[in-house]
Amino acid sequence: MNQYDYLSKKIIEIFNFDKNECILHYNLCEKIDSKLKIIIADSRNGFIIHQEVLGVLQLNINYYTNFAIFKQYIHQDILVVFQLNGDCIFSETFRVHDEPNFNAYSNFKFNYDVDFFSYFEIFEKKMYNNFSIDVEEDDIVVDIGSNVGAFIKYANDKKAKIIYSCEPNPACIKIIQKYHDLNNVILNNYAISDKNGLSELEIPFDSDTSGCSKITEANIKNSLTDIKTISIETITFKNFIEKNNISKIDYLKVDCEGGECFIFNYENINFLRENVKKIVLEFHNESKNEIIELLRSINYSVDIVSANGKTGMIYAKNKNL
Repeated sequence: MNQYDYLSKKIIEIFNFDKNECILHYNLCEKIDSKLKIIIADSRNGFIIHQEVLGVLQLNINYYTNFAIFKQYIHQDILVVFQLNGDCIFSETFRVHDEPNFNAYSNFKFNYDVDFFSYFEIFEKKMYNNFSIDVEEDDIVVDIGSNVGAFIKYANDKKAKIIYSCEPNPACIKIIQKYHDLNNVILNNYAISDKNGLSELEIPFDSDTSGCSKITEANIKNSLTDIKTISIETITFKNFIEKNNISKIDYLKVDCEGGECFIFNYENINFLRENVKKIVLEFHNESKNEIIELLRSINYSVDIVSANGKTGMIYAKNKNL
């Protein structure tokens, strides 16, 4: 059976939706040998609430997907899509809230191509506003690891003067160009590394724009096994600064899945000491200890928020400036 035969058959059935618990129950109606993908999106704002590659499902087995974690942020209805080899084989809308649940995200407008979680981290969890460190009006901002641009929007909402964005994933760059005001944004399609050249970006199959994507040389261990790789350009942080003619940074945001060690090292120590005012970075491995030591050695105040010691946030303020 080829993909065109699949499109003419009923392959998936949702036999129950528990709107209180936000659980979809479904099963397979037709045997297939390829992996299915499920996408759950908010029908009003187009945010992807949940997506995952389910693998090869089996007949006569009931499956379920739970997305209750984001229930309070859903406006009213969700769109559920199942894909087979990139083709939509099921699409149906379900009601979560009897009445519209107006919230801070109701009036966002996306086309089912932006993951909600990146916006949730920044606008709800306020990961980049802590310990009296925040983007201020007219700040010069550098955003290392822009992903789909949630922090770009955040910095623009705070009236940053200019934002230097660095993002290696071309799929993310397209999303940023599609949805964001770029009048004061300079896009750099690179990954920060220890050299200028080429590398590979490891991307989970769940999402082409996943925030968990990393370059191969990044020292980070994660549980991702189902990945694909694409060729991307790399640049050192020193050359990134020179290329963009950056003489000072008011707010340096870093989220590059282990690549932070290529920024916070002795090659860049003078620039960090003399030209960077505020830093917020997400760390992903034990190198956080070296980063904290380096920052404190050049007179930064440093605060750490960590759940498990290997991942977390560092908030640093330059006491020299």
